[in-house]
Amino acid sequence: MGVYRPHRTWPPDPARVMSAFYPLRRLAVPIAICTLLLSDLPPLAPSIAHGQVEAATPVAEAFEISGDVGDEDIVYRWDIGESTGQWRIELDGPPDETMRLELSAGNAERLERVDRTLGQGRAALHDLALDPGSWYITVEGVGGGPVAFGLGALLEPERFDPEPNDDIATAAAIEDGGGLRGRLGRTDQDEDVYRLTVPAGEPQVRDITLQWSGEVARRLCLRNDEGRDRKCASGEGSSALLGLLLDPGDHFLAVGGSEDASLPYDLQVERLGAPAADVEAEPNDDVFTASPFEADLGTSGRSSRDDPDFHRVDIGGEPQLWSVRATGTELDRLSWVRGGRRGPHRDV
Repeated sequence: MGVYRPHRTWPPDPARVMSAFYPLRRLAVPIAICTLLLSDLPPLAPSIAHGQVEAATPVAEAFEISGDVGDEDIVYRWDIGESTGQWRIELDGPPDETMRLELSAGNAERLERVDRTLGQGRAALHDLALDPGSWYITVEGVGGGPVAFGLGALLEPERFDPEPNDDIATAAAIEDGGGLRGRLGRTDQDEDVYRLTVPAGEPQVRDITLQWSGEVARRLCLRNDEGRDRKCASGEGSSALLGLLLDPGDHFLAVGGSEDASLPYDLQVERLGAPAADVEAEPNDDVFTASPFEADLGTSGRSSRDDPDFHRVDIGGEPQLWSVRATGTELDRLSWVRGGRRGPHRDV
């Protein structure tokens, strides 16, 4: 099995250091440092009333239908059979009208909202991976006079990430060491969440990369099982979380940003080998996740202005003088941190 080692700009000198944390920032290029002499949410309530379920207009499989909507919602019972494809539901209206579309599952006794979206003149839910049975589509009331609309459902010509996967509870699985193709196709605030399961065994460093065509901004985040971001990266055309050392168990990846169904993305997880003792491990953005390193080896890594790196070294014995040196390109700051508080810093 290989050992992951990023580019080293210089070999570290033998070193010993004090028990402290060293955060380091840079702009966008590899650096090396060394030391010298030292979120379960309850189901969303659907907007459908009991009477509307009973009176829902039946539709089936792929369909097209038109009508007028005013103050009252219009509900359709949508019956679908077994399918290996993914569904798209589209709602079209006047360009200056906000159209709202909701998909619910269940029956008259118990309904849960599955997905909801809105858009100016158009609302759409893409890439729906749905079990056979009855679903409920609601065209929500717009208020005021009647507004003409067209509603339809069809099977997508291509497969992407299975929707809905907008949170931890509905996260789609991504293979460790594999990848998949997805897209942000919902017409408002779409986010795709994936579950990465790290197996027990020898630790592995991983790179997670996101790539897409088009100069639109998107964001890739690593989250814990409570839905909190641990580390994020943004970009136009690509973004990446590099050098991750993750504990065994479930981790979650979230893709968000500019929605455009015509601009799919590729998400990849690459296993790089066992961690090296003299290379930082991400995430290490605070004192609680600081990367440990050996005083005699120093450490190397990569950082950026929005990605501070914290490093931890432990020492014992009698008190003595220490120094810490960092070299690299476009370094911004090297600080000494102890006990969760940042000490004096020196610009580099």
